[in-house]
Amino acid sequence: MVRINPMPKGPTGVVDIQAIFGPIDANVVPMIRQAIQNKDNTQFTAAYKQMLASCYACHVSTGRPYLKPTIPTAVPQSIINYDPDGKLPE
Repeated sequence: MVRINPMPKGPTGVVDIQAIFGPIDANVVPMIRQAIQNKDNTQFTAAYKQMLASCYACHVSTGRPYLKPTIPTAVPQSIINYDPDGKLPE
């Protein structure tokens, strides 16, 4: 959205998406990156939830409150075995 339409019309007028995304990119994204590097699931979960809340706040400000990011409840591909000790089919 930042690249495609950085100044969309929201319910109260034009919304500067870069002004919203800049602080998210500078503060929340590094927290997620650090949690991944640390392999810290607790830290990642907290940062990921903060990212979802930040995304949703942007959606609301641009008049799109129906776009509600959520935590996945299933793996995206059931054809992939994510078990590091998993075996190939025989």
